[in-house]
Amino acid sequence: MNTIQITGVTGNPPYSISVCDYTYSYCYLVTGSTTIPPTFTFDVPSPLENSSSLIIKIVDSNNCEYLEYYTCPPTPTPTLTITPTPSPTPTDLCFCITAVNSTSSDGFFDYIDCLGHPNTSVLVPSGVTYYVCGSSPSNPINLTLSLGSYCFGGTCPTPSSTPTTTPTVTPTVSLTPSLTPTNTPTISITPTISVTPSVTASLTPTPTYTPTLTPTMTPSSTPTSMVAYLFIEPKSGDTVIGNYMFTNGSPQFFGFNNATQPSSNPSDFNFEMNLYVDYSGWTSGSFPSIITSYVPQTTGGNDSFGNPIVAYNFETVQVSAGTVSTDAWYTWIIPIGLTNLQYQTQIDFSTSNPNILTNVLTEATIYTNTFTYTGTTIPPITYRVYTTYPSVDFYLNNTLDDIYFRGNTVSP
Repeated sequence: MNTIQITGVTGNPPYSISVCDYTYSYCYLVTGSTTIPPTFTFDVPSPLENSSSLIIKIVDSNNCEYLEYYTCPPTPTPTLTITPTPSPTPTDLCFCITAVNSTSSDGFFDYIDCLGHPNTSVLVPSGVTYYVCGSSPSNPINLTLSLGSYCFGGTCPTPSSTPTTTPTVTPTVSLTPSLTPTNTPTISITPTISVTPSVTASLTPTPTYTPTLTPTMTPSSTPTSMVAYLFIEPKSGDTVIGNYMFTNGSPQFFGFNNATQPSSNPSDFNFEMNLYVDYSGWTSGSFPSIITSYVPQTTGGNDSFGNPIVAYNFETVQVSAGTVSTDAWYTWIIPIGLTNLQYQTQIDFSTSNPNILTNVLTEATIYTNTFTYTGTTIPPITYRVYTTYPSVDFYLNNTLDDIYFRGNTVSP
């Protein structure tokens, strides 16, 4: 078990601190709010506790994000020590691969990731330019593939030339983009891992996509639909949806698999969730189809799985084994009128038995905001979003097991 000690941070506290794998594919939250000093010490969380290379991510109260790459000693020691200017060493397996789909059909290709693992039949939807770090791109279908320069820390370097419409100089998209203050912060590190990002400006995102808002529902309104909607975001699609959200101007949210969550600012939240629900993958078949569950407005009787029907809580629904053959985030999007303008604060789920369910809390920092949808994927009314992110309760694997969900508690 490696232990990391941060002795000082220059920025605007409190800070959120996460540990990520070297390719920046997985991040694990260590603390959501801490002030430094005093010294903050923590053990590297599982499953990264024995990793030799890590990324430390620090986000301050202005939402300025800083990444630092560390190479741990082969034998764990009480305190991780690094040089003042850590510099990752590229490997022969880590180049920037660009896959351009300029056709009207879905495209696919194979490649080997930076850890040497083969990835086959990777989906690139029509009209999308896909960026990923790895090597040996092959077997393109409806795609143009190119192999660029080395990736550093699992991120394709940004081209220095002015982008044009040709695929070879399409602007590179990092899957964990963050908005950079006007004065670029610099980070200095002490030999005892003193992460010192200097924050000199706050962020004021200005989205270019502005959905037209429609009136919020009142308790007496008749909902367009009487169902809750389950969106399944597979880990295998993290790059595609990340590129889509970033390219279309999302201020902060690039999909849950890219270790991001919707903005707390109501306007940005509305914009991001409209963009997220508009993603074509939910209806084209590249992502699992949206699943629905009826939301009763009165209490009484049992649902089709034999569980009690309770007003404003969606009925038991099954996600059949193999619906998605990878880890995925499961997110409920529910019209506010169907919960009687209250919050779905608790949801039951199970991976074995529809009548023996585990109760979990949904994330209040996400469900307290609403968005008024203006597209065609689901009915154009006002919704709340229910997930456990950053808690991984709803980050599930459906390959071999059925998954069951049921609304448990609605509260003011």
